[in-house]
Amino acid sequence: MWQWLSQLQGAQSSLVGSFAGFVFGIAALIVGALFNFRLNRKRDAFLRTEEADAVAAALYGEIILIREELARTANLVARTEMRTGSFNTHFLELIRLPDPLLYKALANKLGLLDPKLILAVTDFHTNLELVRAWLPHLVTSEDRGFDYSPLSVLEPAIKAIEGIKPAIEALAANMRVELPTDPELGAVYAVAENEREKFDEA
Repeated sequence: MWQWLSQLQGAQSSLVGSFAGFVFGIAALIVGALFNFRLNRKRDAFLRTEEADAVAAALYGEIILIREELARTANLVARTEMRTGSFNTHFLELIRLPDPLLYKALANKLGLLDPKLILAVTDFHTNLELVRAWLPHLVTSEDRGFDYSPLSVLEPAIKAIEGIKPAIEALAANMRVELPTDPELGAVYAVAENEREKFDEA
C-alpha cells in the first residue's frame, strides 16, 4: 500500500490525498455527531428524571394533606352515623376536603412518572372525587323519601386512603423523608362493615 502511494505522481497523488482527506473528514463529522447525540441523550434523560422527581414530590405533598383530610371526613361520617344515624346540612359545613389543584395543574406531566405510580395517583383522585360527589347525598331529604348509606362515602374513602399507601411509602423512601403516621380508621372500618352486613342481609 505504502509502496503504491509512493509511486503516485502529480495529479494522481493530489487526487488521492484529497479523497483521503474527504474520507477522514466525513468520519470525523460522523464520530462528532454521534458523540454529541450521546451527550444530548444523557442530558435529556437527566432533565427528564429531574422533572419527574419534581412532579412526584409535588403530588406527594398534596396527597399527604388530602389523605389526612379524607381520613378526618371518613371519621366524621362514621361517628355521625354511630351517634345519630342521620346527616343534616350543618354536617357538610364540617367537611373541608380541598380541591387537588396540583394534581390538575400537573396532569399533563403524569406521563413522566412510573406507570405503577400513575395508576396509584389517578386511582386515589378518582376515589377522592367519589367521596366529594356522594357526601351531599348523605343529607336527609324528605322529597327523596330514602337515605343513602354512609358506605357510599366510606368505601371510596377507605380505598383512597389505603390504596395510595404503597405509593407514598415508595415516594417517601425515594425523597428520604419521614413517612407520616397512618390515620386512625377504627370507627370507619366498624361502620363500613356494619353497612355491608346490612346489604348482605337485605
